[in-house]
Amino acid sequence: RVIPDGALYRIPPAKGGSPQMPELILGGLNFANGFFIDEANKRLYLSEMQSSRVVAYDLDLLSGSLTKQITLAQMPSPDNMALNHDGTLWVALPLANQIVSLDISTGTTKTVFDAQTELGSKLVERGLTSVQNGGGWANLVGPKLTGEMPGLLTGMILGDENQPFYVANLGAALVKVSP
Repeated sequence: RVIPDGALYRIPPAKGGSPQMPELILGGLNFANGFFIDEANKRLYLSEMQSSRVVAYDLDLLSGSLTKQITLAQMPSPDNMALNHDGTLWVALPLANQIVSLDISTGTTKTVFDAQTELGSKLVERGLTSVQNGGGWANLVGPKLTGEMPGLLTGMILGDENQPFYVANLGAALVKVSP
């Protein structure tokens, strides 16, 4: 059974040269793994892998307080994320072996990198069913899931619109994707 015991802490700025104690900002998270602070829009985006969702909060940049939680999108095993030059949030989906672009105002998604195999798509369903029944999906990770990727897809490194992006994984290589 999945226990939602994850947490997000904030480390306040030092006072008088002394470090401050970490402050609990959010508790009860279900395998929160990736997050992104969008200072321009004063929002925090957070992925919860075991809940298969990306949530957004309004963020007070000075205090670190969060309000107005919304679920932006449901997706399988969201992991690390980054804001792309076009204002969309790119989210790595390890179980699906994909990266999706998430419109932060509408919640719509489109796949921008897809290394999912035919068998991998069946494994996604098995993994999601396992999580819904209180299990996990780590036992599904292997060549049948990752296909030609050097390892489990976990994130991305983004450049500007004229630069390639790189797909990060648990293998020993980055995958370069040209525009």
